[in-house]
Amino acid sequence: MNNSTMMHAVCQTEKQVFITVPGGKTAVVDVPGLDSTVADILEVVSLRTGIPTTALQLRHLKGVPLDNESIVPHDTDNFEAALRGGLAGGKGGFGAMLRALAKQNTGHKTKDFGACRDLNGRRLRHVNNDLKLKKWQEARERKVG
Repeated sequence: MNNSTMMHAVCQTEKQVFITVPGGKTAVVDVPGLDSTVADILEVVSLRTGIPTTALQLRHLKGVPLDNESIVPHDTDNFEAALRGGLAGGKGGFGAMLRALAKQNTGHKTKDFGACRDLNGRRLRHVNNDLKLKKWQEARERKVG
């Protein structure tokens, strides 16, 4: 085989795919042969991003996940490497509880804003207590003096 025939044979078995990696960037990965697995591609993505392969999952752009042992489908050139799993925790609902409480009309409005802070970061309760203390000292000085 001459050089151009070998080059042509290599180009037929090699394919480039575009993979959107976590973080939104697109990486170009060479699929070496027709029998490359999804795990092979995830290994390349892991080397480029530093994310372990156990935390990655390869998907079609439509969001359909691919099995790690399966052969890379050659009918498409675009894939997405997404993080496996989700965030640990509950469903939330605290915001819904707050909205429900806000809709309830209990008949009384708050008049105590002592827990709020002023523009300097001090609690209003402390500022008001300082003002009361100054007034008390002035009154005491007038009474004594």
